[in-house]
Amino acid sequence: MIPPPDVILRSYEDADRDAVVALRALAFSVLAACSYSPQQLAASRAHAEEPAFARELRQINLMLAVDRSGALLGAAGWSTHEGEPGTARIRKVFVHPQWARKGLGTTLVLDAERRAEGAGHARFAVRASLNAVSFYRRLGYRAVESQSVPRPGDVGLPVMLMRKP
Repeated sequence: MIPPPDVILRSYEDADRDAVVALRALAFSVLAACSYSPQQLAASRAHAEEPAFARELRQINLMLAVDRSGALLGAAGWSTHEGEPGTARIRKVFVHPQWARKGLGTTLVLDAERRAEGAGHARFAVRASLNAVSFYRRLGYRAVESQSVPRPGDVGLPVMLMRKP
């Protein structure tokens, strides 16, 4: 799938960190607000500001969607799924709320899958936020199990582990 008109896909660079963290916070607080409590949303924002989050951004083959002026519109990456040879985990998928439901998320996920396939991965897994489960179903993912990921303040964030053969 090609990006929507006037959207460029490019690799993440360390200088993008603050913009990525800000966009993730915006996207999650707007698009996931109906699925999570204010406490869970705040814990998710705090997680994105931790040094470990910045390290993850460098390690996950992150691709950014930007407009012609360079403004960040979305992101998606992938990493090898630990303990599962041949499986890539789709990571850090989010889009600016103004770009939601316009095909950009689909473009980013399919691009991440294509890049992971090029590295030898034939299967995919994702920990989908609850608001994104139907999005991943449309892309061929199947729900496997509910999970809770730890966030700062001893807060658990419910997610759905999904797989795509």
